[in-house]
Amino acid sequence: LLNRWMSAVASSTAAPQHPPPPPPFSHEEVDAVAEMWTQAYTSTYHQFSKVEKVSEQEMFGELYNNIVHSPAIHTILNVEHSYSVALSEAVSRKDREVANTTAHIMTELDLIKNSVDETGNPLSDEAINQQYSRRFEELEILQSKWESELSLLRDTQKSEFREWINTVAEDLHSSASSDSKLSYSDSSTNFSTSRHAEPAMEESFTIYLGTQLKTMHNIRLLTMDAMDLCRSNTVEEGGTITQDPKRMQTALTLYSDNLSALVLIVGNRLTESSNEKRALSKICGETCEFHFPELDQQLETIADEVVRLNLNVRHPSLTALNDDCSNDLSAQVSAGGGGLDSDQNSISSVGSWTSHPSSQSRGGLPANMTPQMERRVKSLQPGDVYITRHSNLAAVHTIFHLVGDPKVDAFTMTSQHPTFSGLRNIFRLAIDNDIINIYIPLLLTNDLAEDKSFELCVRRAELVFKCVKGYMIEATTWTTAKSRTIQFMLPTKASPELFDQLSSLLQETFPICNPAVVGRSSDST
Repeated sequence: LLNRWMSAVASSTAAPQHPPPPPPFSHEEVDAVAEMWTQAYTSTYHQFSKVEKVSEQEMFGELYNNIVHSPAIHTILNVEHSYSVALSEAVSRKDREVANTTAHIMTELDLIKNSVDETGNPLSDEAINQQYSRRFEELEILQSKWESELSLLRDTQKSEFREWINTVAEDLHSSASSDSKLSYSDSSTNFSTSRHAEPAMEESFTIYLGTQLKTMHNIRLLTMDAMDLCRSNTVEEGGTITQDPKRMQTALTLYSDNLSALVLIVGNRLTESSNEKRALSKICGETCEFHFPELDQQLETIADEVVRLNLNVRHPSLTALNDDCSNDLSAQVSAGGGGLDSDQNSISSVGSWTSHPSSQSRGGLPANMTPQMERRVKSLQPGDVYITRHSNLAAVHTIFHLVGDPKVDAFTMTSQHPTFSGLRNIFRLAIDNDIINIYIPLLLTNDLAEDKSFELCVRRAELVFKCVKGYMIEATTWTTAKSRTIQFMLPTKASPELFDQLSSLLQETFPICNPAVVGRSSDST
């Protein structure tokens, strides 16, 4: 279309003695050419680019960041704490009522088992199952009621907090304009470190990495529970709030290029319940999240993306589907044009399969998908990483959920294992997103089992040390030099002998910067 237009212009220029003929274009084609040029200019030249409207979330983040770097930070932390206390009390009431109702239902069910009907005969299995169903429906209704109330409470708190932030921002702005002093500092706020769960053993080192221009980094080895980084130690006694300094630092760096992250080893299913995931869910459920979606909402979004990834991209998942699919489902896929692209190992057109009206069920999955297929479609693979963002944790803003492997427990893995590929991707993501402080479980496990020998732990730690060193050196080749802090965490069960051995191993692996000590001769003056 553009070439035809240029040809018409050229022909009219070559013969000026005659009136130029009307361009052989319709009004729709002229509009299309104009739109094409408009898009080219707006995407190429800054002065013609469209001004993007600032979203409400961006405006809130900017206001919060300005206020948190003012004397009003004490008031902000106190307000957040008061909201968290109210939410925690509501969650506690819900847990107590659900636990009491569950105990009451279990007592009734035990009585129902030994009950008899009007004729004196034991109740039939059908009658017992009906009673069971009715009791558990009552429990589900109770849980749904509480979830609705908690969701309403969170939404109300978020709305009130944002309105309060806007009010404080206006007060500070008017105070700055009138040169008056408006103080939001709270004398009832203290900062104490006496209640912190400090690491039992820790040691810090300074290293330099790079070929020509070396960059300084900090390496720290410590023993601690990962959940201590998420759990705030803010307490209130006698009207005086003792704030957690870690929480203050997290609030100050929330909208900055100085973020902190935690690597958490998880299973291959999002719904899997481990000790760490239960603890994290409890911490997030009892504290207010004003900046990002709730943890449950983030996991729901990730679950949808996992299904899309497995159905559309992954060859192993597609092979499992082809092996397990019924003939009817295979016919639906063939009719919809779905198939494996041999060059990209992906499904070329699965949208027609997943969106087929007659095959939709269970969140967009085919209705006749077997339970085994559904588990595979919803499962992750070793080395996969999914990310959750948080503003309500004590010391970290981001959690990298690294999917582990059962072989990790056996300590039989090499640097080529997918888990290390996931760890490498975590480093790349951390560098690209201004995360300069990252906590890594040194043994790639959240706990230390009794059957893990001293030698196996040392071998695993050596492998992690060398891989992390390689990732850090690799990062210096394609990013700007910036000092970072890598903190290797050991389980709290680690012995002092193991800690000392790993400390020596760390100094052998990384180029430690030791201070030079200059002595003075005895005869010098």
